[in-house]
Amino acid sequence: MMMRGWKLEYIDHCRNSTHCPELFTEFLRQRRRWVLSELSNMALIFQHLVTLIRNNANFSVIFILSLLQMFLWVLVSPSTTLFILSLSYEILFGVPVLVAIPVTHAALLCYAVVCCVGSRRTQNSVTLVFLAVIALLMLSVGAAFIKYVVDSIQEDMIQGEFQFKPYFLVLLLVSGTIYAALVHPGEWQNLVYGVAYAFMFPAMFVILPVYSVANMVDQSWGTREKATRLGDYWCGSINAEKDSEKIETEAARLPVLTPKTSVAKSELQFWESLKSSLLGTTVNCGRETEWLHHSLTKLRNKCITLTLLLNTVWLGVLSCLYLFANTDIICYVVAGVFSFSLVVQLVGLTSYKIDNCLRRHIIRKVGSSHQIWVKERH
Repeated sequence: MMMRGWKLEYIDHCRNSTHCPELFTEFLRQRRRWVLSELSNMALIFQHLVTLIRNNANFSVIFILSLLQMFLWVLVSPSTTLFILSLSYEILFGVPVLVAIPVTHAALLCYAVVCCVGSRRTQNSVTLVFLAVIALLMLSVGAAFIKYVVDSIQEDMIQGEFQFKPYFLVLLLVSGTIYAALVHPGEWQNLVYGVAYAFMFPAMFVILPVYSVANMVDQSWGTREKATRLGDYWCGSINAEKDSEKIETEAARLPVLTPKTSVAKSELQFWESLKSSLLGTTVNCGRETEWLHHSLTKLRNKCITLTLLLNTVWLGVLSCLYLFANTDIICYVVAGVFSFSLVVQLVGLTSYKIDNCLRRHIIRKVGSSHQIWVKERH
């Protein structure tokens, strides 16, 4: 749709509902689907980038760079997160980085092997243990980091000097998150959940990319898979024998859209045209399960190999910077890789909120029946 000139705009006051995962296993499968969709969508964007820029004015240079940064970040987030944890343990607890990095990287490789060859139950158990270990490491780092910052600030105050230090970048990141929450007054209470999320998202950065790519063969939806019986999503108790007649009566009153009507034919033609023009004939349109499984397995093996190779190379680059450069440079490089898209999102969010507030103010003054302004889109 974007290749044909359709626009995507941000709306801050929309409301939506969905079936959220209720179990840890459902959450994993849902996120696996989301991560793969995000990577494939970004790959399609870069594949058709020239056409998108030509047909869509919303594709600016900053937007493209932020997409590229997010794409690369998802791929290298496991090694980056493990390196940050290793560096934090050296600074806060004195554990050498050159000892922690090989151990953590070996654990990542072993986890990838388990996700590729292990059963679903084995993967879930190992993932849960891996998640708990990284979350505990992050909890210890968070507690020690707070003490480190407080002691450092007190020492600067005693010496009468106050200089910018790399750990201020973490405080700026937290401030940006708080600012984004406060800009949405109706959702600021979600900051309470953000405290728990702050200790969990590093583990997600390590686990989800590897788990998602390794489970590319799994085509399950992730949620709502067990809701196949009558009453699974019924609000309250239901007696099937008592209410079945009532349900059938209500269902009989609903209009039935059959292919015999002209509306159904036009709708069917629309979707068939959309599928053939945008999806093409190379997508799964009734392929045999065995053929699909074999093809996805081959693709999975290539993708997981490239992902692990890329993370190994990136971890080597960060390690070389640590050995031959200043520690501050490491912090600035990691912060730049991580925060660029966040800054773009915060700037876009702020500009939208200002524009939206001005629009609402003018509408209250002149009324909704009057035109505010007309801006021609190119």
